[in-house]
Amino acid sequence: MATRGRPKQNGAQPGWMLVRALMVLQAFHKHRLNGIKQEVAVTMAADDANQLWPKNRIKESTVKTILAKLYPTDTENVVVVEEIESANSNSKSFGAGFKERPVLTRANKPKAKKIA
Repeated sequence: MATRGRPKQNGAQPGWMLVRALMVLQAFHKHRLNGIKQEVAVTMAADDANQLWPKNRIKESTVKTILAKLYPTDTENVVVVEEIESANSNSKSFGAGFKERPVLTRANKPKAKKIA
């Protein structure tokens, strides 16, 4: 008797999912470095990915899942995707690699109390 249900893929995913994840990482990283809060950066990353690839819509929950996998909070190095300056102005080029986690300031960080 044949096995029932969906076939096992053992974690394999199609290539378009990697491209989408790298687009999201690039947009999120760019917005966070510009000082935008995390929740707003997640929304803007989803919007940017939807503008670059309108046929493949992405939701904020999917952006959060991608960030949890490729931009974890408990590691020192994270995957970073950056835009590379190109001579051809019609196309964009991106480079991906591992870097140390950037130090991002919290917008709601409690201020130190002055001791009189």
